[in-house]
Amino acid sequence: MRRNASAAILAEEIHIDGPDAAKRGPGLTAAPVIQIGHFNTPSAQVEDDLGGWYAQERFPLLQKLPGVIGTRKLLASVGAHKHAILYEFTSLEVREQHFAPLEAQSHDPATWMGRVVPRLMHAPYSPAVGLWLWPAA
Repeated sequence: MRRNASAAILAEEIHIDGPDAAKRGPGLTAAPVIQIGHFNTPSAQVEDDLGGWYAQERFPLLQKLPGVIGTRKLLASVGAHKHAILYEFTSLEVREQHFAPLEAQSHDPATWMGRVVPRLMHAPYSPAVGLWLWPAA
């Protein structure tokens, strides 16, 4: 009954905790709000640039960004897209207030994000934002 379904088996490449990591549930329980994106890179050069951007700019910023519980960079052993990124937030409102404005940099070619993100080939409907529905948090 599902349409346009896809699947992936993902392994965690790296994870970082944000300033609100203490608000995570037990273990590595997902946060109340997540955003996940799946994508490929068109070349080894873009893949290197992507890794540098995450390590040197993106992750250090997210470690300090209000409302971020954590971020997980994932690699697929099975699936159409090699890379995935999972962002975890305390609420949708705080995501919109602090994280969404950063995403505007993807339209500015003068920024590192603006050089990397437009070259990524995202999966259909990616990225997607979701709310924790069940069990009730």
